[in-house]
Amino acid sequence: MAEEAGRRKPRQDEGEAEAIVQASQIGAATVIVDEKRARRWAEARGLQCRGTLWILDQLREQELIGALKPLLRILDREQIRLPGPAVQRLLAKFNEA
Repeated sequence: MAEEAGRRKPRQDEGEAEAIVQASQIGAATVIVDEKRARRWAEARGLQCRGTLWILDQLREQELIGALKPLLRILDREQIRLPGPAVQRLLAKFNEA
């Protein structure tokens, strides 16, 4: 059965929703989510949001990982979509543009 254009898979956001619920329950100030819908939901509950690019930035800043481009290629290959302009800013920050 073909999925209608624009419709979400039934459990597509389940992991991020669970992260938001658990962060709220334990009194965390921040949650890691990427999807805009999840970010809006988390922010409405008073949580700060961080995403994949923030994590990569922090790891690279602290020299816990090397070059970003190979990691970004892996994410792309796994169909993890990231905003192009933000990716370019991150690469430029570490002279990988």
